[in-house]
Amino acid sequence: MIHRVQKVNPVKRLLAAVLCGLCVLSSVACQSPNRPPLEAHSTQVIRAGGPFSILEHGPYVFIGGKSIRRYHRGTNLLTPACLDPECDGSCPLHGGITVVNQLVDGRLYFYSYQSFTHGVRYGYQDAITGDVKVLVTLSENEDSMRWASFVCDGYLYYTRRLLREGGDAENPEDYVDHICRMPADGGDEEAFICTDEPLLMVAEGKIVTMQDGDVHTYDIATKEKQTLFNIEAIGYKNFAGNFSFVNGKLYTLCRGDTYATSEYQKSSHLHQFLLSVDIHTGEVKRVVEEPVIAYALTDDAIYYAPFELRHLYVPEDYERHPEQVAIFLASATLHACDLDGGNPRAVYTNEKLDYIEGFTVIDGTLYGWLYEFDDVNHVFGESYFGSIDLASGEITRAEVEE
Repeated sequence: MIHRVQKVNPVKRLLAAVLCGLCVLSSVACQSPNRPPLEAHSTQVIRAGGPFSILEHGPYVFIGGKSIRRYHRGTNLLTPACLDPECDGSCPLHGGITVVNQLVDGRLYFYSYQSFTHGVRYGYQDAITGDVKVLVTLSENEDSMRWASFVCDGYLYYTRRLLREGGDAENPEDYVDHICRMPADGGDEEAFICTDEPLLMVAEGKIVTMQDGDVHTYDIATKEKQTLFNIEAIGYKNFAGNFSFVNGKLYTLCRGDTYATSEYQKSSHLHQFLLSVDIHTGEVKRVVEEPVIAYALTDDAIYYAPFELRHLYVPEDYERHPEQVAIFLASATLHACDLDGGNPRAVYTNEKLDYIEGFTVIDGTLYGWLYEFDDVNHVFGESYFGSIDLASGEITRAEVEE
């Protein structure tokens, strides 16, 4: 059943859909006259969602958080993804946590966690009409706390704890972890694989999971399980997260055994490195030789912030108040390279801007959460969504419409 975000007058719903369509079609006309024509954009990159999830499609960048919002790259306007003008904030696009996953066949797939009900909902929004369909709703006992979900070859894959045969529905211990699937537009659920391994990615006929440092794949056609590699066996301590996929390779950050130490706070920070693994052959490669604190994958490039321990502020009495030392772990310069690590290059420098928590790059412009360093209070200020023209360095704050 299609879940309407809120009952709405049909005329209002039609008007919202028409306005949405006109906004897409008129993105060239709406943009700043100083910018080149805005081109529709899509990507083959699949990202494992998180608190700062970002997904681009057409003229929009969709972002997660307390609610799903969308930023129009031409008008610079950040608006709720929910198109219902009478929405009271209780629809699936709002919640304690919302994450955008993929946009497939015109559908924006997401999951949301409602803190007051402890319920998890997987579903999608039609990118044009704004209609929302909830595919799965998990109770508190069914929630594995591993909320990743992926669409592959017509199916939605996700984790769910299922009640064992003869179990007590009120007893959390009677639920067993599974990777489940159902048709991507809704239908019967299938308990596909019984496992408590976190779901990392589903792509190109493979389900990728992890357990105790081992990265595994399950072949979707045969359910055959294989071990791709062990994180410690290749010289790393553990995973630092941020999984992305494109062209048969899974990219992620892994912590090594080297570190940098602040001479003022006496604090140490482990280095982490960007690796890629071929999910078909298991070949692992360190894509960037230097430590990396954050990265964003595009169809043909990797944008990354090298690790660098920098002291943005050191008070004169730092020995008495070391907690006042302002430490930042990212280089002032953003770099880019090819997907295999070749052709490394510096693309942008800013000594006192943080954009590393969540960003993407489209046609030479970075879109993401930005934090500017406050030279008076010696801390990073409140975040805002915005863009950086990497060629000119121009920073633009999004105009927020609640």
